[in-house]
Amino acid sequence: MNRNDKRRELTVTRPRFRVRQGGGKLIIGHDGPKNIVKIIGCGGAGGNFIARMLERGIEGVDLCTIDTDPKRLLLRRSGEMILIDRTKPERADSQILRFVKGCEVIFLIAGLGGSTGTRASKHIASLAKRTGYLVTGIFILPFTGEGRKRARIAGNAIDQLSRTCDTVVAIRNDTLLRRRPMLSLNQAFRLADEMVCNGIVGTLRSLNYCASMSRERSRRE
Repeated sequence: MNRNDKRRELTVTRPRFRVRQGGGKLIIGHDGPKNIVKIIGCGGAGGNFIARMLERGIEGVDLCTIDTDPKRLLLRRSGEMILIDRTKPERADSQILRFVKGCEVIFLIAGLGGSTGTRASKHIASLAKRTGYLVTGIFILPFTGEGRKRARIAGNAIDQLSRTCDTVVAIRNDTLLRRRPMLSLNQAFRLADEMVCNGIVGTLRSLNYCASMSRERSRRE
């Protein structure tokens, strides 16, 4: 077991999160003076999710939008914002590491199949793995009608992200349409946001369970 693997295993034994949803707001409580949950939205879809969560209401987490488009970042003004280079994303590594410093778990949100979200999420997940952070990736896959090229890019990205993220949750846009064919675009976005929030809540509750089991096993040993 290398140093990073050991750190990732020990991280699972510590978190104790109190998660609840009320009045449309997601509230994440935890032990400790600082927010130890970080949510990073990459590219257009990830940044839109961060912006809508700020409008909806979310407490107990730190939010960050990462994009290659400075104009899009300025228009959003949502949480912390990091501008990265499309071809050399490593230039922003120091800013990213400063944002996630001291956290217990990172949630990485992005739409796959395009350029920014796909490239940025792969780089950030790899960076987080190398530095020992626990990462859950929640990714939105393109509609079938968006073409085979985007589907192929998204599929390849999921394969790579599965090797660098501790957990991967994939949300297919086509599934939203099949379940709710009469939804408007805004209603579909809200449903997608709800599914992403459910992924966040489910992961935090799983961490609580793993932490409880680890402590129980330690007491027995």
